[in-house]
Amino acid sequence: RMMNRMKSGAQLGSYFVARTFQVKENVEVLRYMSWIGRGWLVSTAVCSLAYSYFTFGPNGYDLSRSLSYNIFEIFVALNFVTFYILSITGNTHILKQFRNL
Repeated sequence: RMMNRMKSGAQLGSYFVARTFQVKENVEVLRYMSWIGRGWLVSTAVCSLAYSYFTFGPNGYDLSRSLSYNIFEIFVALNFVTFYILSITGNTHILKQFRNL
């Protein structure tokens, strides 16, 4: 009889413990995704600005346009590195498992 009550989960009126844990997990996932999103937003903004200057910049400034294209290429490569670093450091559970490797 006691085991059947324990299997159904703790309940007090209309409050479920499982629901509370789900809400905490959802908040943790949202924080994790916003951590990754902010890093990607900055990197993508730099890429967009550099490529826009390369494409629509003044015709007489070939050196600065070439430099902006190189900045674009570097930040495209850094996007992938940024994603992996933020994916690992953004969640404490993942970071703990990564440090145990």
